[in-house]
Amino acid sequence: MARNIRDRRNPNNRVVHITNRVWKGLPFVPNRLTNRIIKGVIARAQNLYKVNIVAYVFMPNHYHFIIAGDANRVSSFICYIDGELARKFMKLLPNIWGSKFWVGRFKEQQLITQQDVINKISYIFNNPVSAELVSKVSDYPGISSFKDIESHEYKNKELCSFTFAKNMKPLPNYRLSKIEEMRIVKEHQRKSSFMLELETKLLSWLHMVEGSLAKEQVVDEIKKQIKETELVTCNKKVFGKEKLKSQSYVREYYPKKKGITVFIECCDRELRRFYIDSYNEFRRACKLAWEKIKKGYQAEWPRGANKPSYLAINTL
Repeated sequence: MARNIRDRRNPNNRVVHITNRVWKGLPFVPNRLTNRIIKGVIARAQNLYKVNIVAYVFMPNHYHFIIAGDANRVSSFICYIDGELARKFMKLLPNIWGSKFWVGRFKEQQLITQQDVINKISYIFNNPVSAELVSKVSDYPGISSFKDIESHEYKNKELCSFTFAKNMKPLPNYRLSKIEEMRIVKEHQRKSSFMLELETKLLSWLHMVEGSLAKEQVVDEIKKQIKETELVTCNKKVFGKEKLKSQSYVREYYPKKKGITVFIECCDRELRRFYIDSYNEFRRACKLAWEKIKKGYQAEWPRGANKPSYLAINTL
């Protein structure tokens, strides 16, 4: 599988959209047990890698994150989440996925303008409605930072408990009753290793991208797009909040094949072309520098390049 392109130049001003999905099934049942496990993993990853989370949503078989700031920490942050969730759900539900949990490596998109970030935030919050799981975004019982829109200064902090996978046991049933669910949640709480703070900042990206909208205008635009999606689906039959929470952890489902994920998302075509051309030139400069290094010459690397280590150069 070809690796998703990642632009790491000027990393402190990056706003990126990250997504990944499991290769089969719908394991992220939005009940208290699942929500507790996922939030604990996200909080642990954020405390380890100091990533600025703008927004996130976990659907039954995939997730979305929007992250702003230091792009060099994105891979470590997401790889930790992917690895930890795979370990925990394969421990809870053994013999379901074999040795593979995710479809592959996560996909990353760089968001260029204010409108691109607004559109993507609205898109991920609207996921449960667009998938006809619930009729309103606020009704979704799964993991979502949607409530930040109504919070003070559009940000939120909460304490989450983290339990290591080694302290977890396989689930007694694939469909848990409320009593069983509460018993397992309390057991995990007793075995939790520590409490961690999970922080989201919905508008922390405003100074990093091009645009002239103020905070209130950005939030109003997000709310407008969410309302439009809710109006489109208001007459459709949805799966329902209670059914979502009580469904089985094991359901035979395979995701539809998707096309190539563009690595730059920009509503301005000329600006997008400029960023793509700039990145292609950067890649050519890196390739030329590497060719010189292999021949034993000194080379000047372009700004933002990951220079090869001393050991790698001396083993050529």
